[in-house]
Amino acid sequence: MRKFLFLDLDGVLNPFRSASPPAYLKAYWEKITIPNSSYKVWVNPALGRQLTQTCAELGVELVWATTWVDNPPNLEFYASRCGLPANLARISQTEEFLFDQTTCGKRPGVEGFLRSHPGAAMFWLDDNLGSHDLAWVASRATRSPSAASLVDPALGLTAEHLESCTAFFSGLA
Repeated sequence: MRKFLFLDLDGVLNPFRSASPPAYLKAYWEKITIPNSSYKVWVNPALGRQLTQTCAELGVELVWATTWVDNPPNLEFYASRCGLPANLARISQTEEFLFDQTTCGKRPGVEGFLRSHPGAAMFWLDDNLGSHDLAWVASRATRSPSAASLVDPALGLTAEHLESCTAFFSGLA
């Protein structure tokens, strides 16, 4: 069975709602500016390396599920600074991301990606999952292993999120 971890960037890897680096692995955080932009982001190479190592140990493939898929050079720049491989799979986005209280707008891309991998297990980390996104994950879980975790955009990805993800994938046969 293939296993995928869908990973958002802003709010998850980049705790953009935080004025200073989050406490988790605090010594490793730095603020960088995206090339050809005034957009500043937090990066943590230790966190990227930990994610990569954890996924490799569990046989899980990382997949970008972020609005940044619309700007591959910036996504690859961030990945290189964050300790993640530049060539990660990514959802495709053929229409504008539509956000509201019920959805983060990325579900069509996640669904499209998973159509190519029927029966695959998935875990989704995002700071903006809405009620329709979470209901879709719960519905999918009745057919294929599926879970999601809502991340606080002021804290970003924490040890607890990594533990939940590890427990989920470790529990699969």
